[in-house]
Amino acid sequence: MYTDKCKYYEVPFAVYSDRESLGRAVGKNLRSALAVKDEGLCRAMKKAAPELFEEDF
Repeated sequence: MYTDKCKYYEVPFAVYSDRESLGRAVGKNLRSALAVKDEGLCRAMKKAAPELFEEDF
């Protein structure tokens, strides 16, 4: 599963709702995962919704 790989490689991750809601949030169809490569956006997401992030790396 994605979370196992993220933990192993020490990649921050967040768990958000369901596939339909995640897709809708980014303006796409169903999505089971997405990556945020912009560090500034990632920091802003963690600040706005820290409860979604499983671990703080």
